[in-house]
Amino acid sequence: MVLKIIPLSSSDFTEKSNKLSSEVINENTLKVHEKKATEDTIMHRLGIATADGKIVGFGMGVTGSWDPIILPGHFDISIVVDMDWKNQGLGSLLFEEVTRFAKNNGGTVVQCGVRESELTNIAWLEKRGFTKVFHTFESQLDLSSFNIGQYKSVFENVKWNGVEFKSFAEYPQDDKWLQRFFDFWWELAKDAPGMEGKSKPDFEVLKSQFRGIDREGFILANEGDSWIAMSMIINESNEIFYNSLTGVQRGYRGKGIALAVKLKAIDYAKQKGSKLVRTHNSSNNIPMLNINQKLGYKKQTGICFFEKQI
Repeated sequence: MVLKIIPLSSSDFTEKSNKLSSEVINENTLKVHEKKATEDTIMHRLGIATADGKIVGFGMGVTGSWDPIILPGHFDISIVVDMDWKNQGLGSLLFEEVTRFAKNNGGTVVQCGVRESELTNIAWLEKRGFTKVFHTFESQLDLSSFNIGQYKSVFENVKWNGVEFKSFAEYPQDDKWLQRFFDFWWELAKDAPGMEGKSKPDFEVLKSQFRGIDREGFILANEGDSWIAMSMIINESNEIFYNSLTGVQRGYRGKGIALAVKLKAIDYAKQKGSKLVRTHNSSNNIPMLNINQKLGYKKQTGICFFEKQI
């Protein structure tokens, strides 16, 4: 069987959808890539196609503001091979191509995430010199029985200490307030496990990343005019919200504020009709794991992150 490597974009599928339709990659996924990319995104996507146009392998390498906290010189890579075409060298070929692209564009490290249950893929990475650097997992909260009223004592405790809650959507949305919000977001985010050594993203990059997101779900805990904690919850679909960050300033930790602000975010999601809240946590973030367990989150399959110097 004759195979060929071809560059891919959503327009390829628009023009030749009858030939390029594939379980490995599809037009909608490519459109998501293109919507997420900005002017400084460096991205390469390629497919391995059979003579009749079927895509049996897909590879991608990307860096830049694709991920606002990706380290300089690091490229996220993704490699997918059709089940019927595994163990025939296609994955290695795609890896060589995306690695070559990364090197040619100043890359020094390639990185990727793999589900911890995908032992064959983990072994494949380790065979090629990748090292596991981080472990996280998803947790899910079923909102069918969630009732914020049962946590009345939590809010009475923080209110006694002068803490109140407000959505960021209630503040002006000009660049001055956005800068204040991003500064506060970074102050909390940089303390999260896995953020070691990462630099604060550029203001315009963050502004682009947050464009179009409902900021009513960005819940802030306030002491007077000062922000001391936040929990950000984002609508993924009609029935699913994603809790992307919950953090508390160092001087206010251990006082129940993280639980309270997280509860406010979850309640907002339920009021919007959500049936499920997802979140991700590092396996060594014990305080947040304890909070999630108290709230009833159920642990899902973990993801291992690997890196390789190139």
